[in-house]
Amino acid sequence: MRFMQTLRTLVLSASLAASAGARTVLPYQPVEIFRSELTAALEKYPEAFPYAVDNVFAAHRSRADQIDAMTLRWATQSTITQGTAHTHYSLLENFGKDLEPKDRQTLLDKLTTKENYLFFDAEPSFYLRNVLTHFQNGEIPLEAEQLRTVVHYLVEFGNDTQAQFALNTYGTLLSKEDKALAERRSKTGGYQSVFSGIRPIAQSTSADFADAKMVRIFVHPMFFYFFDSWDSTDEEVTSASIRAWIAGAKEREGRYNSPSSHNALIVQTQSELHSLEALRNYAAPTILILPPALITQEGDPWRGDISDQSSVQNLGRFLERTIGNNRQVYYLESGSVGTGELSLDDIAKLRTVIPPDTALRVEGGYLSQCLEKAAKQLTSLPNPLAINLRRSAIVGVMGFPTDLSCPLPDLSADAQTKFYDCIAEQFAEQLKDAESPIKLLH
Repeated sequence: MRFMQTLRTLVLSASLAASAGARTVLPYQPVEIFRSELTAALEKYPEAFPYAVDNVFAAHRSRADQIDAMTLRWATQSTITQGTAHTHYSLLENFGKDLEPKDRQTLLDKLTTKENYLFFDAEPSFYLRNVLTHFQNGEIPLEAEQLRTVVHYLVEFGNDTQAQFALNTYGTLLSKEDKALAERRSKTGGYQSVFSGIRPIAQSTSADFADAKMVRIFVHPMFFYFFDSWDSTDEEVTSASIRAWIAGAKEREGRYNSPSSHNALIVQTQSELHSLEALRNYAAPTILILPPALITQEGDPWRGDISDQSSVQNLGRFLERTIGNNRQVYYLESGSVGTGELSLDDIAKLRTVIPPDTALRVEGGYLSQCLEKAAKQLTSLPNPLAINLRRSAIVGVMGFPTDLSCPLPDLSADAQTKFYDCIAEQFAEQLKDAESPIKLLH
């Protein structure tokens, strides 16, 4: 019906223009533009196309009433054929109400199939939790059986926080087996079994942040050492062992992309370590955005998460030893080890507990990857936001990520000042599309 209305509008406009002796000027053609942009996005190189598809869907979301069912069916089939889990979720998120029930079911089936996920996608439980949030908000219709299926897979793929959510919110929908699994996972399946003082953000209240003038937010702290370094194999990592690693870094200089990268690794590791150690006695609310703790089993080929989860566990134990029993430190988990993307529920929780005039100070890493993604999402909050460049990780094991590349010939104060001035100038360009301004401190 929408397609026929659009077609009649195009024909009528062309006829009127021709009868007036004027040059034919066609009005906005949403279907043609949508098809063209989505086709181009799906043809981008693998790491880029999920977010290119995101942009296409988001741009056309407000004009969903002008995109007919036939085109949405084509978009569904194209996304399934050429896309991955992220693009399937994005289509559900942006056009959930407009999709045919059969297409919604197909996309949900894809989200619950592990083989459909590639290394740049978020974890299944991340997307499924967001689907449930959209359902609760009336944005993605789910039939009774679909709802039960999503909750089932949330428990199967999720960790302690996801299991607690399923029990508290959808406990009546869980089978006897799923309920038993959720109860086990809620006690032993994630960071909560490691932390004694650090608490999930879900356990915080507005009273915890009421007097805060500033909230520090660490994105994937010490990511290089625990995930990218060839040397971080010690399960009992301490501040002393990291300092010893820094002291011996000169011997490993040849492993890295350039002397500048090597020097930046030393500076950023020292800086991040100092920030985390200071949290033990820091008397103000602080938030850690951590890579997700997942449930994996030996021999599971699922996206290499066995090695990632060993690093996650090592990081968790290190944070517990370093920060200790500071009850003002909270954590939430990003979509995957490789992204700083935050869930809809976590963004809503932060909006609820943090006063709108409280400043947010973001640090961590990597600057133009996970930290950038998280910071841009955080600009949807009303709070003034700044990124502390000197407390952030800029380079990985292969050198500078994306387009950030500045010289750091030595570790002198003057060289570091010029280095961070250069980084600030380059990184500011990448933040121009943020929802609100982001201040860079350096």
